[in-house]
Amino acid sequence: MNTNLLWRDILNEILSNKKIMLYSNLIKSSLEEHKSYTYTITIDNVSPFTCTILSKPDNIKILKEVFKNRLDKDINLNIYDKTGQKFIYEDNVLPFKIQY
Repeated sequence: MNTNLLWRDILNEILSNKKIMLYSNLIKSSLEEHKSYTYTITIDNVSPFTCTILSKPDNIKILKEVFKNRLDKDINLNIYDKTGQKFIYEDNVLPFKIQY
């Protein structure tokens, strides 16, 4: 599946579920699939507030549920701060370094 289309659908579902705070902190992010069912959400210029919102267990749960709704399978999820070059959330430690 095309990750751009998948990510657009996921964001639209988050918005339609009225999770505005989560949606607004993900709107400028991108999605990468690293291997089957391991995804990384990459965000530029992550503020401490964004980091707090995205690392909340409830929001991680929402993200994983939306992915599961779209893919019919549980996923491993990572959220990466591109500017700070660090992970905000790691479900699955990647065996390589992300380079941009």
